[in-house]
Amino acid sequence: RTNGKVEIALTTTEQALFNELRTLNRKVTIVIAPKKLIAGSFYGEDLKTGDLINLKGLNFKMGLRYLTPESTKTLKELTAYLVKRKDIFFTINGHVCCTDNGRESKDKETGKLNLSTVRAKYIRDYLVKNGVDAKRIRYQGMKGQYNLGGDDSEDRRVELLVRYISK
Repeated sequence: RTNGKVEIALTTTEQALFNELRTLNRKVTIVIAPKKLIAGSFYGEDLKTGDLINLKGLNFKMGLRYLTPESTKTLKELTAYLVKRKDIFFTINGHVCCTDNGRESKDKETGKLNLSTVRAKYIRDYLVKNGVDAKRIRYQGMKGQYNLGGDDSEDRRVELLVRYISK
């Protein structure tokens, strides 16, 4: 599957930065698998094993495992969807921003280098507490391995990887 994205809108007038950003418009991205879905207030009914759901509206406070206040609505929608879709078995991938070479970030509360993992566990615990069967859920920390670029909040997130859909 290939996707043409036309071009990145450039919003700077600084010539050096303009030239650097302009080079980003000269590329092709080919995605083989898994299919990446962006989830906001909609969760697809046509999910398949291997789909990766990027939960854009589910972000964490910087350096902490706790969600930003505006993320509450997305978490409630996700929970309601997963309670209804008992057939989906999934892994929660926790992410962090701002690390070199894909390293882990420190949890400001505990001082431990495990922030991406505790973020994923935080979401897992919330889902279980609110009716999603724990046997359907795995979680893991992805450290800073998959930087999305853009605003740092983009990388303070979790994703769901659909492992299996039962019949």
